[in-house]
Amino acid sequence: MKLRSRHLAPFLVLGVLLLLLACARAAPTPTPTKAPPTATPTTAPVVAPAATPTPTRAVTVAPTATPTRVLPTATPTTRPGPKGVLNVIDGLGTELWLLRPSTGEAPLWLIGEPLVTFDYDIDAPTKNGILQGWEIKVNPDGSRDWTLNIRKGVKFHKGWGEMTADDIKFSLIEFRKPASVNANTNQLITWYGNDPNNMTVKDPYTLVIHETTIQPITEVFRIISEEESRTFRPYSKKYMEQVGEDKFQREPVYAGPYEWAAQQRGYSVKLKAVPDHFRLTPGFAEINYYKVLEDATRLAMLRTGQIDMAAIPGSFAGELKNTDVKIVVSPNSNEPFITFGGLFPDRPGCDPNVPWVGGCKGSDMLSERPLKVRRAFTMATDRPAIVEKIQFGYGSVGALSFSFISDKFPWWKSDWKPLPYDPKQAKQLMTEVGYPNCFEFNFWIQPENPTVRDIGEAVASMLESNLGCKIKRRVGEYRPVLRNMLVERNTAGWMYNFAGGPIARPYRYACLHGGPTYEVITHTELPFFTELCVKARDQADLAAFMKIEQEIGDNINKYFPTIPISLNHQLFGVSPKVKEGSWVPKPRGGGLHRLEYAQPK
Repeated sequence: MKLRSRHLAPFLVLGVLLLLLACARAAPTPTPTKAPPTATPTTAPVVAPAATPTPTRAVTVAPTATPTRVLPTATPTTRPGPKGVLNVIDGLGTELWLLRPSTGEAPLWLIGEPLVTFDYDIDAPTKNGILQGWEIKVNPDGSRDWTLNIRKGVKFHKGWGEMTADDIKFSLIEFRKPASVNANTNQLITWYGNDPNNMTVKDPYTLVIHETTIQPITEVFRIISEEESRTFRPYSKKYMEQVGEDKFQREPVYAGPYEWAAQQRGYSVKLKAVPDHFRLTPGFAEINYYKVLEDATRLAMLRTGQIDMAAIPGSFAGELKNTDVKIVVSPNSNEPFITFGGLFPDRPGCDPNVPWVGGCKGSDMLSERPLKVRRAFTMATDRPAIVEKIQFGYGSVGALSFSFISDKFPWWKSDWKPLPYDPKQAKQLMTEVGYPNCFEFNFWIQPENPTVRDIGEAVASMLESNLGCKIKRRVGEYRPVLRNMLVERNTAGWMYNFAGGPIARPYRYACLHGGPTYEVITHTELPFFTELCVKARDQADLAAFMKIEQEIGDNINKYFPTIPISLNHQLFGVSPKVKEGSWVPKPRGGGLHRLEYAQPK
């Protein structure tokens, strides 16, 4: 059975394939100096949680689907060339640019080009990226053959030639190497069965991938789209083979609308626009990323014009009211939660003496005693106060972690409700399991996201005051230490704050990081994740697939692997240098995504 891209409709057919318009922009450089913290935060206006588009899932059913709305394929525009400099603050972690060990370096959004773009209104791929089309053939044995048609004229940076099928195949094979801790690694290598022989280069612009272990089609498209800065972006095989990984890490060559130009490690990264990029003409000639963690410093730099775009906490929204800096809100951009570390059954790093763990078998961790501890910690956390006083109303109290979001989505169940704030009942539960004055443990507080950092400190303080816990705090960035602890399943005795995202749907988050034992980075491995995620992965019927997602939600609601704090609306300060309306943040995702579309005023 052959399913061509023009016949694929979102969900009830083998692939959701719609075309999304593309246009673009990018940025320049002054070297800002960090201004001292200024101004007293004032309360920002409350924004009600906005409903995000209902995602759907592509399902193999029949080759004769009626296509839904089809947008014309984007073509490069004839706008004026890039000009000016855009200075931004966004995620800089390891500041190394090889994709397979990356966990989210923000500049990779711009220097790398995805195979497909995405229409987030319908949760479906579009043909504005490297692929101009595709065909998916379902074989009699249930395997699938993906024929990828590569757009001609996609050029690598710095004169390294045109992208071909060989470059894409090479870039996919690279994920088989050790230390590939990119969270999408398992899905990428599963796509071709972890066997390079399952990828055939038919000609320079055609690659055929034989998929033996079937994955949900929309999820395959998602990991080759622009959804995250760490999703798949091919690079030059010739350049990598000539210079090696060490030089590539410092001076990468991809095919995005901006190319790497220079960096001062720990401080800044400079990108330059690619004026003749096939997808669009970027707006700014140069974009500079700066690494600034302090909230007040970010605010001061926005107010003085040293920085043009940056995420800000809700507490600072009022500070910008009477300035020329605009506030742009990205609804439901992340979901802060607090993780109970060490919930990894049968792993060497398990510590059975941690009260919320209870033993090193899965059944131990799901038993009544550790469950009461996890419930007590959740009930001792005043989440409505966090939303009101830390998020300043830009969000809502969370019921479940891992992308279940809210009752506006079709997978939601009415009996999923947040536990009430009840410190008296929490204290009683702790007394019942022998911890009337709590116990001592470690708490890792990540500072990268200012709101999430404050949430971490607030939760630690509430557990101390309401339960008598003795907490040793450590303030530290996610990369590399905490990330390595998660990769190695070595978080016993720790709690830590986290901001989950992007929020797509439960399968995407719960079965990537929730999570199952076969993924690279997970917050827990409670047994139901692996069992149900495998069932969901192999399910082609949408209704049955959603029912499995609900089963995952029922288990999360029952066993509390995390304290689900809230849904958080991310605020961005945007300077008047940026033409109003030219930059719109990605739905359901934090970070300065799509900066190539930002245009100078």
